Amino acid sequence: MTGWPDEIDPLYRAIRLVGLMALLIFAAGLVEFLSFEPPGQATGTTARITGVYAYDPSTRTTSGAAAERFGRGQPFAAVVDWSSIPSQTTVAARWFDSFGEVVGQVGPATAGSIGSGAVPVALPQGLKENIPGTYLFVVERLSRGQAVEVLARRLVEVERT
Repeated sequence: MTGWPDEIDPLYRAIRLVGLMALLIFAAGLVEFLSFEPPGQATGTTARITGVYAYDPSTRTTSGAAAERFGRGQPFAAVVDWSSIPSQTTVAARWFDSFGEVVGQVGPATAGSIGSGAVPVALPQGLKENIPGTYLFVVERLSRGQAVEVLARRLVEVERT
């Protein structure tokens, strides 16, 4: 019976160390969460995305009906109704490809100063067509240069064909 404390002691210390590491990881995650999602930042504002349309880069205009799927060779752009956001709100609108890379954006600027509603996807450097996959369009409210609230989002699929 005197052997129990010596046999259990290393295991007990290991469990305490794992518990301490879990608490440190939790605390680091909480700090990161609070830095990227500060409390009290939600305003309830929403942006209105009228749709995602075929885009002509030479004339910088959209055409046709709103769509959720595009071919690789078809340029496209999201159209945002910037008047749906209070004019002094600092915003940015960004396109993200399947790899999470920004492939098109407008802003940061105040909603009232953004003239055109179309936010096109830019072709990746050196490529003639979009990379297939899911593209995410996000309109965000910024505070001190950091995104603090998502005002609208839209998903678009670029097909392999």
